[in-house]
Amino acid sequence: HRQTHVAGDSASADMSSPPSPLASTAAPLRCPECGKRFPSNTRLYSHIRTQHPENQS
Repeated sequence: HRQTHVAGDSASADMSSPPSPLASTAAPLRCPECGKRFPSNTRLYSHIRTQHPENQS
């Protein structure tokens, strides 16, 4: 009886754990000026234009 109970607990524990929030919200692009991270090139370039206009060519 105990083996069935332990196996049932481990199987249900694995299925009930939610995915890591960092995996879905990772922002791989980093601003070279301040280090802030962004999920897309569009947002990164928009940030650079508005927050660091003196560094545009």
